[in-house]
Amino acid sequence: MFLNMSRLPVAALVTVVSMGVGCSSGVVDPSSDSLSEELGTQSCSGDYTVTDNVAASVASCASIKGSLTISGAGVSSLSVLQSLKSVSGTMLVSNTSLVGINLPNLASVGSLAIENNTRLTNLNGLTAFVSANDLMISSNKKLTTIGALKNITSVSGNLEVSYNKNLATLTGLDGIKSVGGNLYVFGAFSEAPSDLSGLRNLTSVGKDLEIADTAATSLSGLASLITVGGWLDVYHNPKLAKCAVPTLKSVHSLLIWENVILPTQLAQKLAKQVGQPTASIWGNLP
Repeated sequence: MFLNMSRLPVAALVTVVSMGVGCSSGVVDPSSDSLSEELGTQSCSGDYTVTDNVAASVASCASIKGSLTISGAGVSSLSVLQSLKSVSGTMLVSNTSLVGINLPNLASVGSLAIENNTRLTNLNGLTAFVSANDLMISSNKKLTTIGALKNITSVSGNLEVSYNKNLATLTGLDGIKSVGGNLYVFGAFSEAPSDLSGLRNLTSVGKDLEIADTAATSLSGLASLITVGGWLDVYHNPKLAKCAVPTLKSVHSLLIWENVILPTQLAQKLAKQVGQPTASIWGNLP
């Protein structure tokens, strides 16, 4: 259920919009004790949606036990969320008019997805961010840096960086040593990223690691990688000329295909190194 905040009387604030069974919404008198506290000091429960810069429903929240959706062209500022510190569920930032994501006190989110924000250039305001079970940054065509994520050391679930056509490097992921689920690095029409060194401290991926459609020339950015619990799948990287990962000891399955200038013998050498003599290797340079 979506509420148009501009149609509410000035004397009213919207509280939680429950998105599950038994959808409900409430309008609470701002003179009540629960709303008379300073903004950004309360622990809020429920699932919230923000579609404009007013964001009255979450202005009082320092933490949210539930999900937070920030979506729509009407969102060009997050100034009312400056005190937000945590979201226990999913936080989705999508299809907004944001140029940056300025949430200087946000430290942890259950799952964070930042996608399809056509004006977004940076995440510089996420300076306190240290924890997410799942993290996805996708299809933000003007995004050039994710350096503000430098304090994250692990992702227990899935990590995806995909289709951000101007994101040349993965700098900002340098602190991540392990990904418990899948790791996906998907380029945008083979334009970016060209540099994988932001993953240089990564030692393990619990499930699949896929690198596809990037502009990377080598896999040297995976300088510390030791194990991949699922597939290591490297494909459609037209500038990839080298695939050495000297530290890599084991993968469940290996696929290296249609990297048109990658010599097949180099892919075979990696397969032998990780004990995958029957790896799926095809469509590379003979």
